[in-house]
This record gives sequence, C-alpha cells and structure tokens, in this order.
Amino acid sequence: MRQSVYNLVTDIGGGQFLLTNLLSRAVIQASHHRLAVLESLSGSTELSRLNTSDREFISTLAQNLFLLPDAFDELEYIARMHIEERASRGVKNLVIAPTMRCNMSCHYCFESRTGNAMCDSVQARLLESVAASLPEYELLHVQWFGGEPLLEIEQIEQLSGRLHQLASATGKDYSAEVITNGHLLTADMAQRLAAVHVTEAQVTFEGMRNFHDKVRFLNGHEATFDRLVQNISEASRHLTVNVRVHVAPYNLKSVRELVDHLGENIPEAITRLYFSPLFNYQAEGKLAQYLVDRRKFLSAQDFAPAQTELVAQAKRYGISTGDPLKASYGLCLAMLEGTEVVGPTGAVTKCYLDINVAAKAHADLKAGTEVPEREEAWTDYDFAEDNGCRSCKFLPVCLGGCPSQRMHKADKQVVCTPLKFNFHQRMQLEYGSLQ
Repeated sequence: MRQSVYNLVTDIGGGQFLLTNLLSRAVIQASHHRLAVLESLSGSTELSRLNTSDREFISTLAQNLFLLPDAFDELEYIARMHIEERASRGVKNLVIAPTMRCNMSCHYCFESRTGNAMCDSVQARLLESVAASLPEYELLHVQWFGGEPLLEIEQIEQLSGRLHQLASATGKDYSAEVITNGHLLTADMAQRLAAVHVTEAQVTFEGMRNFHDKVRFLNGHEATFDRLVQNISEASRHLTVNVRVHVAPYNLKSVRELVDHLGENIPEAITRLYFSPLFNYQAEGKLAQYLVDRRKFLSAQDFAPAQTELVAQAKRYGISTGDPLKASYGLCLAMLEGTEVVGPTGAVTKCYLDINVAAKAHADLKAGTEVPEREEAWTDYDFAEDNGCRSCKFLPVCLGGCPSQRMHKADKQVVCTPLKFNFHQRMQLEYGSLQ
C-alpha cells in the first residue's frame, strides 16, 4: 500500500489540515495525528496495530484513492477515466448559434458578428440530426450561443419547442441555457426564455461602469453597464444567472470595484460569479493565437493570485464562486463525443471558438457534406503526450489544459491551470478558515 502521488495537504490552521486527492477530488479534514498515521503507512504496515478509529480513517482514505495498492498505475487510471468520460452517453450537448450578428462591438471578439439567421432548411436538418443521435443519450442539453442569440429570440422559441418535443418523444430529459451579453435580457425576455425551458443565463462584465462601457458598448457606442445590472436583477426572478468577469493586467482595479458594486447591490441575483483571464483568441498578422503578452493578458501564474483575491472578495458578500475542484478544466465540451456546435450556416464544429468557421467544420448541414478528418483531430487528441503534463500533480484535474490552446501550441504560461499556482489558497477559501 502506498500514497497516491496526487495527494495534497493544505494547512487550514488550528492544527487541522485538508487532505485532497485529485484522482477522486475527495477532501478530508485531518489532524496532526491523522497525518502522522498516513505518513507512517507502508506496504508492510500492519493495520491491526492501529486503533479502531485510525483503521476506519485508513479505510476511508483507501476508498477515496488517497491510498493505493503498490501496483496501481495512476497515469493509466487517469487516461482510462478520461476515455470513459469522453465516450459517455449521458448528455447530448448541442451548442446552437441562431445568428452571428451582435449588438455589441467588443474589441477582442473572435466571431464574425455578421451574416443572416439560421435558415429553415438548416433548422430542419439540425432537427433530423438530433433525432437520429438522441436515442443513444439520456439527456439533451442545449446552449444558445452567438453572436448575440437573443437577437433571434423568435427562432430560439421555435427551435426550443421542437427540440424539447424530440426529447420528450424519446423519453429523454431536456435542459437549456443561454450565453448572452445581457443587454436584451430584460424581465420579459427572461420570462420568454423560461417558457421554452431555458433555465440558466450567463452574462459578462469587463469591470466597473467606466471600464466596462469602454469595452462592451452597443454598435452605436451606447453604454451598457447600468442596463446589464438592472437586467440581472430582474431576470434572476425567472432564470439562474451566472456572471463571468474578464480579468486582464489593465483592469484589475476596475474588477475589484465591480465586485464591490455587485456585492452591495445585487448579490442575491447572482447564482455564481467567476473570473476568467482574457486570451488573444485571434491571430493578428503573423502573430499566433494565444499570444503571450503580459501587458495585455495574464499568464496562469499571474492570474492565480488575482483570482484568489477576487474570490475572497466575492465570498465576503456571500456570492458563490464555485468549488475549485468541480470545474471541468481540460475536459471541455469539445472533447465529449456527444457535443456538436452548430452555426447559422449549418457548419458543425467541436469547439465554440471555431463556431461557423467553414474551414474548421467537420460537417455542413446545409450541403449535407462531411469532412471526418477534422473531427478526428479532436477524437485523436491525447492530453498526455506532453511529458511535462504527465509529471504534473495537477494532471487529473487539468488534463493538459484547454485542447484548443494545446492544438495551437500555446505557451504553457497560457495553457496551465491557475489552480497549479493557487491551490492551497483556493482550498482554504472554499473549505478552510482563511478569511
């Protein structure tokens, strides 16, 4: 018997520690004595020498993979679990962009923001495709995306009804969410969405009012911050509202002010608040995607302390920021066999970053064509090819990081999870006594 290499110990004060195993993502509180018992174990240790309480503790550790048989291959276990999760037939994930048009002009946007809405023929073939594949799955989950999807609310209502009918007719569960800039997410809009089984919305801020309105303004340069705060407050009566906040080197002060503003005004309206570093999503001239530029973008290591500070600030207002161990990290939707991302032209891709890009599409619903080798780039992707990742303690949760970043050969400064650099602080915030 031996300890897992993916065990981590976090001091939470008062002689108490958190034992975390990243294979199982189990967390157990332990005293100095219990740590000593764990450290004393070896393959030849006679458990009968321990008292009943300590033997029960050891049994719990073994059940949660803190303790393993000597021959247990942890890398093989991670790879096997990854394959099983990717091939799972639990959820059919469908990301649909009814339009790529948008009513905002954010400077970093990777999307075209042009074009027409999804035509009737593409809608019909989308429904045929879902009907053919849905019997293999237990749940159909739809994510409305764009562009700004709420510009096509009538199409969302129409398609939602038909998708829900498909699920019901085959005895499958159904759920749906919308990713929106929030400007159109009024109380009336939220009610319309809820009526067609959309239960969750995600909106994004760039910082406090003055900064946000310089980045997220309407196409006529009208400000959006105050409208967005009001909409979140009103929409939350009908939908779960999650708030995403972009963080960059130049907006940290503004983001801190934003958290205070949200905490003092609408904390009860926000189901979850989370912070995301900005990346260079688009190639500019000869520059590659995911460019490392510390003036514009935070590396994972630089983002980590900022994330910890902001999470602590949000928690002081009672706003949930999510369990750091329950994030999907490297196992994104694109890696799941049941995921399809469908743009308004009928282009089908795996990653939402490639949405409606014909050159990235492995199928075209309108033309009825397929390019299977483009999908194979995702099905053949191996997160463990990188030796640095194979030897990293955070491999079980990170799985090598964002596959799109890896495929674009992004620098490890971008790819690595910030959890690698702020794990103990995040655990103290979520489970311990750090204030």
